Amino acid sequence: MDEPKKYIRTFAGDIEAIKKGVVPNLSPLKTYAGDFSDRMKETKASTATVLAAEQDARTGAPESPAPTTKSNFLYVIAGAVLLILGTVGAYIAYTRYLMGVEQIILVPAASAPIFVDEKEKISGTSPNDLLSAIGQSLARPLAPNTVRFLYTDFATTTDKSVFSALQLPAPGALLRNINAARSMAGIISAGGNQ
Repeated sequence: MDEPKKYIRTFAGDIEAIKKGVVPNLSPLKTYAGDFSDRMKETKASTATVLAAEQDARTGAPESPAPTTKSNFLYVIAGAVLLILGTVGAYIAYTRYLMGVEQIILVPAASAPIFVDEKEKISGTSPNDLLSAIGQSLARPLAPNTVRFLYTDFATTTDKSVFSALQLPAPGALLRNINAARSMAGIISAGGNQ
């Protein structure tokens, strides 16, 4: 039985042939790239002429007629009209949306440095009026283990606390350390007492 013919030459195949006493064909391998390169050298062709020849050789692909400038002009006009209509529609939708939305006005609020259960605004023009308002708040009962925060109108817009409005005679070190951001006035209900 004859061995099948080998189409690919390998180094192992050449060694095997030499062991059998056969001299292998030692001519260089032929490749498509080599054939192409040789053909370009023979015809003195450039890359551009090869590409042109390939395009000429293509068959079966029908050439599409070039579109007329009139149809391109119509497409440009139609695109511009659609763009303008879309812009006008977006503007109308946005203005109608704005008419339906009410503006939210944030009212400044006094903040407490701890969690509180109730907030109460006290008012007065003099320190005695403020002390009277604090007394009235103290007279109203508070649920057990809860905190009521007392603040004034100016506490929401300035850094002054209720303590600074009372103008109590206190040491300067204490008054400098009491400010609205880090302190608060309030009533605490704990152990049955307020």
